[in-house]
Amino acid sequence: MVDSRYKFRAFVPKEGDFYYVEKGNDCWLQFEGDNITLWEEYEEWCSGSGEWVSSPSIREIDDFILMQYTGLKDKNGKDIYEADVISYFIHTYRVGFHNGTFGLFSLNHHGFTPFFDSVELQCEVIGNIHENPELLK
Repeated sequence: MVDSRYKFRAFVPKEGDFYYVEKGNDCWLQFEGDNITLWEEYEEWCSGSGEWVSSPSIREIDDFILMQYTGLKDKNGKDIYEADVISYFIHTYRVGFHNGTFGLFSLNHHGFTPFFDSVELQCEVIGNIHENPELLK
C-alpha cells in the first residue's frame, strides 16, 4: 500500500487518462528491477456466473508516464505533481524534479528554482504538460 505522503499518477497516452496511485484507491505500482507495472483493479460482469468479478488491468512502463506528488498543494488545495503547469504571480512554470528536489522550471528563462514554503500559498495548478501542451508556449 502507498503511504499517503508518497502518491503518484500515471498518464496513459494511448487512452488520454490519468490513474492516481495513492492510499485507499484501486491502483498500485509494482517495481521489479528496471520494470514498473501499473495495476488497476476493476469489476466486470461475468455472464457465465451472473456475478461481478474483480480483474486486474496491467500496463507496462512503456505504456504510461509516471509522475510523483510533490507533497505540496496549490492555493486551492489541489495536489501538485510533476509535470503540472502552475501560475505563480504573473509567470507560468512547469513542475519538475532536478538535483534531488522538486521545483519550478521557468518557461521563459530556462531556469530551475527549488520549491519554497510560500509557493504553496500563492500558486495555482492550471493544467499539465500532457493534457494542456498549449500552456508551455
